[in-house]
Amino acid sequence: MTKRTVVVDTDRQRGQLYYVNEYAGRFYIYDVDVGLIFDDKKKIGESRSLADALEIIKSHVGGSVRDVRIK
Repeated sequence: MTKRTVVVDTDRQRGQLYYVNEYAGRFYIYDVDVGLIFDDKKKIGESRSLADALEIIKSHVGGSVRDVRIK
């Protein structure tokens, strides 16, 4: 399983955090709300490629995407 962190900057908000997990050839996309002690993850979709996962994230953020960083 490969876990990637995706940070998206939009015209309305900076640093929206997403996790993309790869397992058995599928990419699972989670929206992350960072908490003080624990993070809250909400599954927003899944895809068969990283490019499709990024498109799902871009459609989820709303507004125009200025920057996407993958760590």
